[in-house]
Amino acid sequence: MSIRSRAGVLGLLICAGLVGYYVGSNTRGLRVTAPPARFQEVIKSLRASFGRTELRLLRPLADSGSPEAGYWLSEMYEHGSGVRPNMKTALDLLEKSAEEGFVPAQSRIGDLYLHGDETQRDFGAAKRWLSKAAVAGDAMAQCDLGEIYMLGLGSYQDTAEAYGWFDMAAGRGDALAKAFRDGLATRMSPRQLADGRARAKVIQALTWPSAG
Repeated sequence: MSIRSRAGVLGLLICAGLVGYYVGSNTRGLRVTAPPARFQEVIKSLRASFGRTELRLLRPLADSGSPEAGYWLSEMYEHGSGVRPNMKTALDLLEKSAEEGFVPAQSRIGDLYLHGDETQRDFGAAKRWLSKAAVAGDAMAQCDLGEIYMLGLGSYQDTAEAYGWFDMAAGRGDALAKAFRDGLATRMSPRQLADGRARAKVIQALTWPSAG
């Protein structure tokens, strides 16, 4: 089961017609800065407020090709907010949004395939989507990708690569990534740890500094 859920602030932005820009940016900012308990309260309240009005607003935007609207419509179908839960529809919407380059969608679908929350595990698909989101600067995707390399899930095991991605996510404020990184470091030889730190510098140069 996934350790954390993906969500962010929608609020009145739908009504204001600003879904496209603000959903993506505010989602990333809230993930890093909000205290965990407060963040979960926001998620619960946000999802509880989704209903038929939001469905009517989001559906035409998603049908017109908005990846941001498709992402939020997927959230509604996944959690049964204002609509009957339908995971197949949720995944279809999420994958379309991810294919159009929306980073939160890439991170979310990668996490679903990695942990098998509500779909079959597919480590290959998980790595593909998480790699895209991780390079784009998504801290949760970076942590998940580190987990793939640490455990060798559908891929070769690479402690240096895992350390590098954990370190990148930890630097963006991801507490779970920090715990993974520090725990991994205690099991690495001095040479492996040096390789991991060197890899972290390479990864830092490859990722987008503006994402969070």
